[in-house]
Amino acid sequence: MQEVFKEFFKLLKERLIENNVYSNEDSIRYTFYYSLLLTNKIKHYKVILEYPYSESSYEKLDTLIVSEPNIAIEFKFTKKIPSGFNKPRTQVAGSIFKDINKITTFNQDSALRRIFVFLTDLEMAKYLNSPVNGFVSFFNLQINNSIIIDSRFINTKAKTFYESVGKFTPVKLTCLFKEDLQHEYFLRIYEISPL
Repeated sequence: MQEVFKEFFKLLKERLIENNVYSNEDSIRYTFYYSLLLTNKIKHYKVILEYPYSESSYEKLDTLIVSEPNIAIEFKFTKKIPSGFNKPRTQVAGSIFKDINKITTFNQDSALRRIFVFLTDLEMAKYLNSPVNGFVSFFNLQINNSIIIDSRFINTKAKTFYESVGKFTPVKLTCLFKEDLQHEYFLRIYEISPL
């Protein structure tokens, strides 16, 4: 997957920095999909977008790649909203960990690989990088290093954060890829292992 991640980063740089194209989370997901095709790592018919989370839920998993083993991918792109105002950062941080929990609880197949692709702008990167807010160990995790995210991690943050996360299943996060796009956007890709 490293080849895919590198191609994805290159395409993001072209899209966001070199051409400054308006982008949302779907744009980022489709850019990732294109990087899969360009690297010839996955056939197009093995990629399922908006895969049903369960038979009893309307919720969807962003992407499922049918392979050996299957790969579940959840994307998160946080940035300023078009009005120029910022959403409350503690709630945005909560939504990041809520998505991590979503992919953690998707399908109980122990062989399933779970990947979390996180892209953010400078505003949120500053928030996550501030020791006061308690997310440095997550945001600055080095490649191939891991951290445990559990109730102790979640409950020691601001009340609006842990209330927006809700019930959280403990996980081990391992950083697979980490790059900055000219200090404007910050890409982090993690593998999620339920505990």
